Amino acid sequence: MERLSPAQRLQIIQLYYENQRSTRAVFRKLRETYGPHDRPTEHTIRYTIVKFETQFSLLDNIRLNRPHPARSEENITVVAGSVRDDRNELIRRRSQQLGLSEWVLEKIEENPLFSTNILFSDEAHFWLNGYVNKQNFLIWTEE
Repeated sequence: MERLSPAQRLQIIQLYYENQRSTRAVFRKLRETYGPHDRPTEHTIRYTIVKFETQFSLLDNIRLNRPHPARSEENITVVAGSVRDDRNELIRRRSQQLGLSEWVLEKIEENPLFSTNILFSDEAHFWLNGYVNKQNFLIWTEE
């Protein structure tokens, strides 16, 4: 979804109420301001309206950055004690019991640039007849 400024969101809200609460009419009216290809999508318009009507706000939600203290002194001590107690415990089982994820930390210790090699993506559907949905399928190459 696109990032809109508060002024752009206000414009959407005003157009929505001026045009008998029609998101389609707002979408058409925004063509005059943004052109046919750079205007907000209907999904963005609906989201802006719902947010305004439920939260009474045109501003972005504030997201608090909570710390992730996986490498805290306390966690290191707990893991060291767990390893002393049972050296044969699987890392996955140990991390589940202690509420920690160690795999990524180990990989970063091996290769400090490991995190730059991770690619997260959504699912893609592959069909036996060779059809590929190109809307959610990307092919990455070296070139």
